Amino acid sequence: MATVLITGSSGFVGKAMTKHLVAQGHVVMLFDRDQPFLNRFDLYDLAGPRCNTLLSSGIESADAVLHLAGNADTAAHRNREVQANDIVAATRVLTVCAMFEKPVLVASSAYALTRNTPYGWTKGVIEDLALAFRERGHPVGIVRLFNLYGPGQEQAVTYRGTVMTDLIRRFAAGDTIAVSDDQERDFVFIDDAVRMIEQAMFRPPEQVVEIGSGVMTSIWDVARLIAQELGCGDLLSRTTAGAGGLAPYDRPARTLVGLAGTPLGLGIAKTVNHITSQWKEAAR
Repeated sequence: MATVLITGSSGFVGKAMTKHLVAQGHVVMLFDRDQPFLNRFDLYDLAGPRCNTLLSSGIESADAVLHLAGNADTAAHRNREVQANDIVAATRVLTVCAMFEKPVLVASSAYALTRNTPYGWTKGVIEDLALAFRERGHPVGIVRLFNLYGPGQEQAVTYRGTVMTDLIRRFAAGDTIAVSDDQERDFVFIDDAVRMIEQAMFRPPEQVVEIGSGVMTSIWDVARLIAQELGCGDLLSRTTAGAGGLAPYDRPARTLVGLAGTPLGLGIAKTVNHITSQWKEAAR
């Protein structure tokens, strides 16, 4: 069993990875603003000078590092300071891992495929940095995450771009939602994703690993399944492309590496049941 340091451990993927790795018998060290390890650092601290010694100490004692930390609000990356902090933080983690010759897996995003948004540009630059370290002989891997969803994502409903949680929240609030059936994404359930991330973690791959289902699903079908689970099909309607409703999303530039796993309908049912049960618990 290994000791793994996870940056961004309080996020959606970070929490799921922590739970999975602990269940597999690994020791997990948490480096995040909402976790006790190494005091309380946020992304600005990770990019700043005062965490240098503590980050070095943590990485030195780890067998592997998973770098998940980053600002997940895609719209926030219009701010160049947000972009800079994500890039500096990744550079610092890569540098310290190289110093101690520790394998590191860097999480990227499907947005890096085209880099036609500020968020995609940030992730693309981080991928370039990771590849530069790997070309120098350091054990660096990259996992490019597509549209992960599942229990635990409700914490991110304030972030724009989290389709599942946004639809669930709006349906639960009684909103009428118009969705075009020409908007598509590749969705992968969180439990399937963490298993593949674990596989890549201890033996950094020679190529970027794209974590997706390999199947494009329309946002209309996702909305229909969610409405069905919540019993509010009357709130959903179709619209034509560009006529309003949810914003369209770019298709991936190339075919994904398929990942056999949870059927979309089952994954949505688990997600809806988890989120609604959390709401009920909070209302007591």
